[in-house]
Amino acid sequence: MISYPDTSFLCAFYIKQTNSVLAAQFAATLKEPLYLTELLRYEFVQSLRFQVWRRSNNPREGLALPDAEAALKQLDADFKSGVAELVSCNFIEILRLAETLSSSHTISDGHRSFDI
Repeated sequence: MISYPDTSFLCAFYIKQTNSVLAAQFAATLKEPLYLTELLRYEFVQSLRFQVWRRSNNPREGLALPDAEAALKQLDADFKSGVAELVSCNFIEILRLAETLSSSHTISDGHRSFDI
């Protein structure tokens, strides 16, 4: 099975959080790289930038700039070493499948769009 992480997994994997150990343990079981689309990579980078902004407004929240830069540096290193890989995808096909899943599951289970 091919695993595509979501942004919360990437945050736990690249930034020290309470669930970072679980993310690392799961990643260690993978036989293939972490596959990321450009959209997921963008969402992760945007999340890091937003967390830096949060820290600038309240020092008890968000993420320090050096920590965000370290996470990006590690992601880049993982792309170079093969731990992570950027893959292409057919977004029209994905959105059509997402619509089908949303129609079947969101009202009963409460999913957000990027979680689908």
